[in-house]
Amino acid sequence: MKNNKNNKLLVKDFTEDEIIGVLSSYQTVRKALIKGIGDDCAVCQTENSSFHNVYTSDATIEDIHFNSGERPERIGNKAIGRVLSDFAAMGAEPNWFLINLSLPQNYKISDLKCIYSRIKIILDEYNSSIIGGDLTKSEKLSFNIFGVGKIKNKKVVYRNNVNANETIWCTGQLGHSLNGRHLDFKPRIQEGKWLSEYGHAKSMIDITDGLVKDLDRLLTNNHGAILYEDILKKMSNIDDVLYNGEDYELLFTSSSNPNILRNNWKKLFSCELNCIGHITDRLNIYLKNDNKVNLLEVKGFQHF
Repeated sequence: MKNNKNNKLLVKDFTEDEIIGVLSSYQTVRKALIKGIGDDCAVCQTENSSFHNVYTSDATIEDIHFNSGERPERIGNKAIGRVLSDFAAMGAEPNWFLINLSLPQNYKISDLKCIYSRIKIILDEYNSSIIGGDLTKSEKLSFNIFGVGKIKNKKVVYRNNVNANETIWCTGQLGHSLNGRHLDFKPRIQEGKWLSEYGHAKSMIDITDGLVKDLDRLLTNNHGAILYEDILKKMSNIDDVLYNGEDYELLFTSSSNPNILRNNWKKLFSCELNCIGHITDRLNIYLKNDNKVNLLEVKGFQHF
């Protein structure tokens, strides 16, 4: 910031993306860094030329991401699920996890064990492990989880790789996070790996801040999108579908034949796969209903 007035600005004066922009200036790009700040995971080269390492982290904080008194197994499910969903969005395989735990001194050990038991059950499903972390006391229960994984070096799916006329897809149902699904979701690890391995996803992100806001993050300066209201309104209230966030479903673009993609998907996965729009050369995001196309405001979940 260039002047004293700007130096007195507070965090509350910025959006999440603006804060990330400020912090990004402190990233030092090293030779091994392939993708740094700005995607669901960072990607780095390894000595094994066949694979890249991927890194991500997420915070899950009491009274922000879950309410006080929430059932411990649901807290554990969300805390680890948020990190795993980042791996899914890159098509990556998770491996190792560090958990930094901030713990109120009056928290029940039995509830803490229940949280960690749930985390372990989920990680065992993906042949992944907790290997360390840190512990400190605090007024609120919170988890900062750092994860390391891997992916074949030519199979990484990044956010900003869209092209005109690609179709837009999402896994599962959107718009149900406020009904509690944000605590009970299942990360789409296997689905993401399959989309990556077979080249069906050209760009991909997990929906955390709302469909419109996260779709906007996929778009480059040269592209826009049209969403299909008739498909989306079957999932839930249309505003909930577009803006609520914390669905933790995969949102991706594809150039694959839609019928082939659907048919192969149904043979492998039980969760739904919906074609919800397409990429255009026309800037901005629009909602199409019959013959009407309406401009959508880019908004969603606000972290600040």
